[in-house]
Amino acid sequence: MDNFSQNNSQPTGFENIPQDLFTKNPRLKNLLLILMAALLFSGIGLAVFSYQQSIYRQKLYYETEGGLPVHRVNKSEGWKAYKSQTFRFELKYPSNATVEQVDVGEHPYGVFEIKDQNSHGISSIAVVPENDEQINDEQKKYAESAVSEKNITLDGIIGKYYSVIDDSGNNGGAVFVRKNGFAYILLGIEPGFSEILSTFKFTK
Repeated sequence: MDNFSQNNSQPTGFENIPQDLFTKNPRLKNLLLILMAALLFSGIGLAVFSYQQSIYRQKLYYETEGGLPVHRVNKSEGWKAYKSQTFRFELKYPSNATVEQVDVGEHPYGVFEIKDQNSHGISSIAVVPENDEQINDEQKKYAESAVSEKNITLDGIIGKYYSVIDDSGNNGGAVFVRKNGFAYILLGIEPGFSEILSTFKFTK
């Protein structure tokens, strides 16, 4: 108890400040209140700014396996666009590639091929009526032979993505999705196939 009293009796450095300083100087009191309010709002503003910057960085960058930030490149920038009014879809494809619609005669479906500058196929799209009985059989074949499968969302519609390996050992994918009364089957070689899929949209 004695030690506590002695410690409290030690000079603190504030003994010389008049106790009625703020009551005699209301302007000084108001100035102090304004300063405290300014510090509070500046702290809130800094927190909001830091949060916005964090969200911006998350959108602009992604983490690599090494943990280093790498700028996210939009690989489809500058690509050409293709749209089918009949089968109600559109997509983008590399500027050095071409899209060809295959002649299927009078059959009520469409087949489209995307080829590179060397006429090598990099992707194909088949569009058939949704009630076609062969669609389920075709999808079952890919499901049985796929290395893996997962759900995929194309323009807000959930479909199935099957990872496959073609006869040449290339990694590829097959996507089955239904919309607009059609079943869409998209095939392609990775990694370019995923970029094409990211541009795919259904139209009215």
